[in-house]
Amino acid sequence: MMIRRANLLGFLKIAVSLACLYAVWRIFAPANWASMLAGADIGLVLAALAVLTLGQISSGLRHWAILRSLNRALPPVDVVGIAFTGTLFNQVLPSGLGGDVIRAIHFKDRCGWARAIGSVAIDRVAGLGFKLALVFLLVPVYLALPLPGLLKALIVLVSAGPLVGLGLALLLVRARLVRRFVPRPFRPILLGLLYFRRLLTPRRLALLAVPLLGGLLPYIACFGLLGESLGAGLPMMDYLTIVPLVFVAMQFPLSIGGWGVREGAAVALFPMVGMAPGTALLASGLFGAALIITSAPGLVLWWTRPLAARPASA
Repeated sequence: MMIRRANLLGFLKIAVSLACLYAVWRIFAPANWASMLAGADIGLVLAALAVLTLGQISSGLRHWAILRSLNRALPPVDVVGIAFTGTLFNQVLPSGLGGDVIRAIHFKDRCGWARAIGSVAIDRVAGLGFKLALVFLLVPVYLALPLPGLLKALIVLVSAGPLVGLGLALLLVRARLVRRFVPRPFRPILLGLLYFRRLLTPRRLALLAVPLLGGLLPYIACFGLLGESLGAGLPMMDYLTIVPLVFVAMQFPLSIGGWGVREGAAVALFPMVGMAPGTALLASGLFGAALIITSAPGLVLWWTRPLAARPASA
């Protein structure tokens, strides 16, 4: 029954992605889209791929730093390599979590199931939390944009709500009484929160600071370079303002790897800063293609550099 339900959910996500892509393409695709793509500045496109590759390396180093904080010092090359693989599978598998499952399975012999799953979950939460924190810091900018009042309120709620909830949860798990009465189905969440608390020391946060920044800002820069390769003519600050909102919209588990949702968010939001919807659509599609291209080497690394089933150094 669970397998059939998972298959149904996967088919629904495929349907959502295809429906969204079809709708935004029919409505917003520029008539000269082929010539725009053919005339894209190849130098900027190559720069975008290089920057995105650096961002994926930083994302892998973020997971490595988390594992190190949980007393599992694995080789950085192995952790970064499987991070590329995870990104690729998250982009193409219907679950949206296939890459995370592969990462956890890959590390279980070296870390044990608890740390393998916990580190992947913390990596996900840390990445999303940093995106939400950036959106929250940019709230004054969003309030000044010509956005509908309901959308402005939603931005504040979506960015601040999860951060407040995480903060309260981390406070509650400090109490032994709370930990004692947590129902068994929620014990994995409790374990993840306890692991997360281990990161909240100055030394460990300093270790995570660079990978957190490097795991987001290059993605924004890549999107901006691709937009400029199509002749958008926007300052990078506009990309810094809009792209985090697009990334947050992608986190809703409605489609495959954010395909369709990302394009819909791009054509809805980028016109607020002067980009034509058609250009936003093409830039978003190029960004998705760039993610697949730059993460493809992870498939090779996954097969050629398997982690040996031996304990990691503490």
